[in-house]
Amino acid sequence: MNLIPEQSGTTPNYWCTWGIQNSSLKSREDAENLVFTGDQGARSARENLNADVLFGENGWSSQFDGIRGDLSLVLDDGWDVPYGIHPQENLSSFGSVLPDPQRFPFCTGTPEERLEKLNRMVQSRGWRDVGLWIAPQVTGETREHPASGQEQEAFLRDRLRWTSEAGIRLWKVDWGIRCRDLQYRRRITEIAKEINPEILIEHSVGLSPLNAADSSQENSAQTGSGRFADMGDDLLQRISCLLSFSEMVRIYDLLYPLTIPTAIDRLAFYLSCSDGVLLNVEDELYLGAAAGCSFGIMRSGKGAEVDENGEIIRPRDRRLLEVFRAVRWQRIAPAWKSSYQEPVTLSKTILTDRWTYRPDSVWLKRVFNQKISQGAPAVLARNLPLPQVSSRTGDFPWTVVSRHPNGAVAIGFLPRISDGQGFYTPAAALSLPIPCEGIPIGVFGVFDTLSFPVEDGAKRLIGQDLARSEAVDVSAFLRIHEGRAEISGEVVNVLNLPVDGDFSDPGIVLKLIPED
Repeated sequence: MNLIPEQSGTTPNYWCTWGIQNSSLKSREDAENLVFTGDQGARSARENLNADVLFGENGWSSQFDGIRGDLSLVLDDGWDVPYGIHPQENLSSFGSVLPDPQRFPFCTGTPEERLEKLNRMVQSRGWRDVGLWIAPQVTGETREHPASGQEQEAFLRDRLRWTSEAGIRLWKVDWGIRCRDLQYRRRITEIAKEINPEILIEHSVGLSPLNAADSSQENSAQTGSGRFADMGDDLLQRISCLLSFSEMVRIYDLLYPLTIPTAIDRLAFYLSCSDGVLLNVEDELYLGAAAGCSFGIMRSGKGAEVDENGEIIRPRDRRLLEVFRAVRWQRIAPAWKSSYQEPVTLSKTILTDRWTYRPDSVWLKRVFNQKISQGAPAVLARNLPLPQVSSRTGDFPWTVVSRHPNGAVAIGFLPRISDGQGFYTPAAALSLPIPCEGIPIGVFGVFDTLSFPVEDGAKRLIGQDLARSEAVDVSAFLRIHEGRAEISGEVVNVLNLPVDGDFSDPGIVLKLIPED
């Protein structure tokens, strides 16, 4: 028995080239100036994107065998500008929405033909399609000499028509001259719907990669609360406005390794003020799987051997099984859009993670030698009543649960981070208030026990690592007592597929069924 559909999923998840554009840089000069995902990246990162690195022997497009059909391959910043073009000096050059002929010499012909050839090449490698990083601006305009409304309209109509005719269905709209211009972003969405409703426009509001983590100039200590709600009313109102007309919104850059609390606190806000929006939680894959959100994968097994931080034992590029598990779970339970009718419940308990950033360990220089804190609700429940979470030690993981519209339940026990322990996941017992018999239950991370109401009758439990293709009987880890099914966390040890050198947290699917 295989609990995971063989057919590729429908969630518009993608793998983005930006992380590997940075991490695969080889030279000493590049390495010394290396930054990771986020901000403007290493200066050479834009030069590090072309047909050879993507499609050559053992190129970037050859990874993630078996799930590429579930994903778009997003060409990030640099794909549509010549070599040597950088926003500091050449901001107006971005946004052409045409593959640069030096980078992609096989893309010849009309604009539609050039984009179609690019899309077909990506699809020939097994990916769903190509997605495009888009600078929100009219190519050639400047802040001093902005394009007129008529010029904006014509520019967008041309490019959305080109991409539509090329079969391209995803725009990742990021930074540019008009990145803060919500009316321009709204215009992109409206024209896209008119030209081809299948084109998905992903918007974002540019944010600091940390929530409310300002620091004092006197002693460099953090003065901000570490909570997203304290990022400022103007910013929160701008996000609310963006959510009012968007179909897909990215919660924006996060700073490793404090990404989980930062993302959870943002997600709680975005869910609270959006209706009909698909939310992208960046590279926090298990958060996306557990919360029913899309994600943009930034990790890769093809980068250079770069240590993100000497004290972190689990860099993301060494956690590739998480990609397969999160993607394959969403074949069972695809990400779904927010709804005002859907309950989103947060625990009153707030957890806080703290991490001291070594110099040159991340791209955000202002945090060097600082202990930064990020807080969020301990438990987030989407389309479910708040579950009961307990711990023998008094320490808790980040816990995220959701019930998909098709009935499937996802649970994430997400790791904490501290200077003394690095990443760790406290073992917790979770009690769900709803019956889960006969439905898939996705569990991400380790746990103590999982329990839920159950009807009388003999049962058996089957389970499967989400990276495998065969389920096994794990009824030995099931106990039924006084109308509740209790599953021991030891089941994870039996199902988990270990791979040497991969530090991924477990990801499994369970199903309670009547005994034959």
